[in-house]
Amino acid sequence: MEEGRSDADTQCPIQSFVIFDTETTGLPKQKPKITELCFLGVRRKDLGTKEGVGPRVMNQLLLCVNPRKHIEPEAASITGLDNEVLADQKPFDKDMVQLISSFLSRLAKPVCLVAHNGDRFDYPLLVTELRQADADLQDDLLCVDSLTAFKKLESQAPFSKMSAHEGLSQGDADCLSSKSTPKKPSFKLEEVYKRCFGEAPPICHTAADDCLTLLKVVREFSPGFLEWADDQSNFFRHISPMY
Repeated sequence: MEEGRSDADTQCPIQSFVIFDTETTGLPKQKPKITELCFLGVRRKDLGTKEGVGPRVMNQLLLCVNPRKHIEPEAASITGLDNEVLADQKPFDKDMVQLISSFLSRLAKPVCLVAHNGDRFDYPLLVTELRQADADLQDDLLCVDSLTAFKKLESQAPFSKMSAHEGLSQGDADCLSSKSTPKKPSFKLEEVYKRCFGEAPPICHTAADDCLTLLKVVREFSPGFLEWADDQSNFFRHISPMY
């Protein structure tokens, strides 16, 4: 990522957050292709309140893609998407980019993508697909990586709802904590969710379900997350391709 927004850009708070996730044919070293994308559009004001069951998703786009490449068995077993299932789906092409662009253009600006580990995986892979399709998204589209945000925000204000020593009395837990070195927390999305809500997320490894999981955690970290995103967001156009 080359540079962040200018001072003039950051004067306007982000109005639409788009939770984004992909499923793919395999790992980065295998030069993966996208098999599924999900975008959940949420208004800033809906993330800033914890009233109700969850923030209202105002707009949603879910697309499956024929990768025209062999899907690794491990990836297929995790996502439920194999080459046979996707055989009649369209490839990632200019028509799909137009669909994504039209979806994003309907949202109140500024618009910011939010992906977990997005800087290292989802964003570079999306840029690769865009370049191979000889297409681009909006120049003013922003993006942030929730993994980076959660590391920063959790270090500032730990709020785990799970006891670090579940099943022990408070006195025993305090005694054990004083004698042991704290374990470095994992920032995999499932683990952050567990620390927030005291249980595992319902379903993982479909793009839509992972987006909903991320959305719940983002709201749990707000309003701090919103302020962090205003300050740390970058233009998506500055992302380099994965390969």
